[in-house]
Amino acid sequence: MKANLQDNNKIDANLMVQALDGLCVGLVLMDAPGRVLWFNRAAGAAFGLSDPQSIGTPLQKAIRDPEMAAFWVDALERDETIMAGVSMRWPHPAELKVNCTRSLDEDGNVIARAVMFCDVTRERAVQMELTQEVAARLMDMAADHDGNSQPLPDLTSQELRVLRLVGQGLSNDAIADELSIAPSTIRSHLKQLYRKLNLHTRAEAVRYAVQNHLA
Repeated sequence: MKANLQDNNKIDANLMVQALDGLCVGLVLMDAPGRVLWFNRAAGAAFGLSDPQSIGTPLQKAIRDPEMAAFWVDALERDETIMAGVSMRWPHPAELKVNCTRSLDEDGNVIARAVMFCDVTRERAVQMELTQEVAARLMDMAADHDGNSQPLPDLTSQELRVLRLVGQGLSNDAIADELSIAPSTIRSHLKQLYRKLNLHTRAEAVRYAVQNHLA
């Protein structure tokens, strides 16, 4: 009976590993110091990890993409789960949503770490295409109203920059990259813009920028 239970446990473990390996979501498991213990196919392809060369290697050294490496260094210094968007350039361009978490023992000591991510490259591309399409349509609509520009309220220089980039059809992430600030800061600027300009949607903001010759 004991032997049968052990065999069943081995079968269950193998099935679990196969299931995790086939996920489209990337997963890397590490020990407490951050050395790679296991990774699935999606993570290997995205990060350029190879088996068995990468096993036992610190993730910081195994990953050669600068932005992903910077995220991992930051994660090692944090005491909580962190999530971030990472723009990968190596081994191939990709936009990732990355989550890093830790496992603790009963005394609160870190015993393992895990990095999980999903690829949102296509999602970002579709978002950008839709935003640019809306901007183009609003520009056509505004072409007949060139003489109706409105005086600008008391906008800060940064709010004005954000409004110009919104008028060009850029997404929040693209504007954040352009201005070298956090996406959360862009959202704060947009809230202030909407309040000051009495706007309610992004489409209205694009139209306002176009009509006032800011885009």
